[in-house]
Amino acid sequence: MEKLKTRIEAAWTGESSPEAAWAAAQEAVALLDSGAARVAEKTNGEWVVHAWLKQAILLYFRHAPMATHTNGAYEFYDKVPLKTGLEAQG
Repeated sequence: MEKLKTRIEAAWTGESSPEAAWAAAQEAVALLDSGAARVAEKTNGEWVVHAWLKQAILLYFRHAPMATHTNGAYEFYDKVPLKTGLEAQG
């Protein structure tokens, strides 16, 4: 995960290509979605915030294309597909 952190930090400061930034952001969001990573976690009774994961989320929004999504009879335009509901199932 340290390599991904380095890639996100490089993307955040503009030291990588837009394609590399988008790939790193997608990888980080996948880790967040799966629960393998958390933006904030309690360690030894103290909350620790992982700023690089916050940056990854912002990079994701910067690079993600807008798209039409559906959930049953509802249709909406957003950058992030649903994580739950009808769209996520099929």
